[in-house]
Amino acid sequence: METLIPTTVATPPTTKPKGTATYTVADLAEMLGVSERHVQRLKAAKEIPGLMKLGGRVVFAKVQVDRWLSGGK
Repeated sequence: METLIPTTVATPPTTKPKGTATYTVADLAEMLGVSERHVQRLKAAKEIPGLMKLGGRVVFAKVQVDRWLSGGK
């Protein structure tokens, strides 16, 4: 059985791809027209759905946030 080993290591993109399924704190702040600190406060109060921790990053599931912003739960 042959093992394939990549010869190069992909580097992460410096910009977010358009199809990304998550929002960052900065993304939400821009969308809501508030500061990142205010988004942090909303996160601490558990007002924003879809919180996930990926590695050391805090992100929010796009589907859940979009539903929340449109008035659904």
